[in-house]
Amino acid sequence: IVRVTSINNDSTPNNDIRRNVKFKKLPGGLKTETEIIHGCVFTKNVVHRCMPSKIDGPRVLLLKSQIEYQRSDDHRLTTLEPVLNQEQHYLYSYVDKINSHFKPDILVVEKSVSRLAQDFIISNGVVLIYNVKESIMQRLSKCLRTTIMTSIDSRLPSNIQTPLGRCEYFQIKEYELNNSYKKRLMLFAGCPPEYGCTVLIRGGTLQQLKVVKSIMRLFLLITYSTQLEQSFLNDCYGQINDNYNDYLLLIKQFNLEQYIDTIITNKQSIIDLITNGLLLSTSPYVKYNIPYILTYTYRQYVPSELLYQNIYNNKYQQKRDNSNCSFDDDKQIKDTNIYSWFYNSPYNNEIIHVHDKHKFIKDNTILPGIDQNSKVNN
Repeated sequence: IVRVTSINNDSTPNNDIRRNVKFKKLPGGLKTETEIIHGCVFTKNVVHRCMPSKIDGPRVLLLKSQIEYQRSDDHRLTTLEPVLNQEQHYLYSYVDKINSHFKPDILVVEKSVSRLAQDFIISNGVVLIYNVKESIMQRLSKCLRTTIMTSIDSRLPSNIQTPLGRCEYFQIKEYELNNSYKKRLMLFAGCPPEYGCTVLIRGGTLQQLKVVKSIMRLFLLITYSTQLEQSFLNDCYGQINDNYNDYLLLIKQFNLEQYIDTIITNKQSIIDLITNGLLLSTSPYVKYNIPYILTYTYRQYVPSELLYQNIYNNKYQQKRDNSNCSFDDDKQIKDTNIYSWFYNSPYNNEIIHVHDKHKFIKDNTILPGIDQNSKVNN
């Protein structure tokens, strides 16, 4: 996805590649049914069942304005028949102008379309889609490489030759979900891959697919950041050091499921989770030392009875250990003991002078029992 998707095609100054990649969660099915559609996919259906569900190489017209007859605000008494005739004549002329000037296969309207106009459009064999969200219209405009017409009489921008967008094929596809419910998606597929894509995620429950979506969005940023870093080094004629290949090998060999199972089985603490081979950065050149409270110097100078056993408590740790994540009375007692220990310390009454950086700050040693050569990457 990152290799073919480009952010330079976006008119907005935003370098977030996730704006060009959308995810659709479809519970049920198999993992192998997950697919990447180079184009736009959204939940919608055509107006009438007689309209075709698949068109190869369609001509698509995007229209922002509604197709309705605007009646006069004059409240004088009048007969109904002339008004209906005016409405029919106006809508027929409007639809005929669309067909004669543009000849689209698919008409996508952001706002509403009157029932009489729908009948005229159906009789001309055009697929009609209306009440489409503005965000979807913008995505369609980008993927189809066209513009959104405010009205059929509006002038085109100088860089647009025709208001008709093209794609490889249009299709309405039906997917069966876990609860035997069927969901219909509208696919404008076969667009140039650099303009964005849609990932259809399958093979699990809705909650599982939400987790998969968040992980994939994160890895999009990671992969794109790595690609930018490599391009930056090439532009600067930089040479990657020998440790970079070892770093890539470590990433490829990293098994997340096995790593999590090992942590749960052995009930390792969060300290082991941080210090034992966990990758915190995609860049081999950005590294972080462990937090000071995990260093040997901190543990040496603070009384052991005042140290927290699990200082990085979180909801996942809570579920694993069946413990309460909120701070209880024991923590408040420990806090009180820490304050009393500080104020009653014999060092508190001494005159404090400004010295060089204390080894509390400079020390990067690891706690006993942890490999001294291990480093924590960002």
